[in-house]
Amino acid sequence: MFDYLVYHSPMTEEEAQGKFRQLVSAVHLCHQRGIVHRDLSLESLHLDAELSVKLTDFGLSSQFIGHKLSMYSGSPCNIAPEILQGQDSNGPR
Repeated sequence: MFDYLVYHSPMTEEEAQGKFRQLVSAVHLCHQRGIVHRDLSLESLHLDAELSVKLTDFGLSSQFIGHKLSMYSGSPCNIAPEILQGQDSNGPR
């Protein structure tokens, strides 16, 4: 996604909305299956041959089974603020 934006920027509003819908759908599917990505960034979003968004890089993900998450993980710019404050995080939120 990062490279696409560098070489094809700016996206139209309609194109950006479509990509955002696909991202939200992917995250929702992960949450339904009890997985929290924990490091969403342009580098973890890829586009396939049809330019559909694919969520990748689950190296810092956690399984969420109804408890709060306390592990510090993710890039500092992408980490939940409550984790930085030393509090537990409700992963899917």
